[in-house]
Amino acid sequence: ELPLPPAPAGAATGPVYRLQRQNKGPTVQTPCLKLAPWRDTAIIGREETCEIIVRSHHMSRQHAVLHLKDAVSKGALGAHPVLYIQDKSTNGVWLNGRRIDKEILVPLRDHDRISFEAEGITDVPTYLI
Repeated sequence: ELPLPPAPAGAATGPVYRLQRQNKGPTVQTPCLKLAPWRDTAIIGREETCEIIVRSHHMSRQHAVLHLKDAVSKGALGAHPVLYIQDKSTNGVWLNGRRIDKEILVPLRDHDRISFEAEGITDVPTYLI
């Protein structure tokens, strides 16, 4: 797990989102990541500089980006920042079984399933919000 650093003094407070790997396999480098207002961006890909590293030939160097944006969403607990995913890849990103459009910010919700599928891949990297 990539630990969430402590919030800096005076940092905005808000929800902590957790992205958890659902299937363990040889491609997993980072099984879990937490995002919060003081860590509002994370890159998923096969490069060493990515926050979530997935070692698989079908993954792009920087496959997708998670963004925690200031735009607010009204929920049961009031307004809070919204978590988005953006596909930057060649092979695509799937949200709850449907491929998302490339380069578009797509909002995520609790219990959403993100996967990185490609033809011939049996160990499909899958994460749960």
